[in-house]
Amino acid sequence: MNDFCEVCKCDPCDCHGQSEEEIAMTYEYVYDKDKEWYYVPRAPSLCEARTRSSIFQKHFGDDPLIVSPQVWGLMSQKYGVKYLEE
Repeated sequence: MNDFCEVCKCDPCDCHGQSEEEIAMTYEYVYDKDKEWYYVPRAPSLCEARTRSSIFQKHFGDDPLIVSPQVWGLMSQKYGVKYLEE
């Protein structure tokens, strides 16, 4: 994961110690049943955000709402974190 992205030239190396398989296959999200919205934390790169968005479209038919770290902390405590595996 040391190569720069060909699309947006971002550095996808911000993997926080995870392997490529873990990053590419597991996405954390929070689901608000009342509003029927999916919340996700900010992705480390634009490419990861695009990939995650396309996977959410494929599985749920909707784009997730990207929230700040502070909002993510509150939402994950309130609703619990779920994982989408691709």
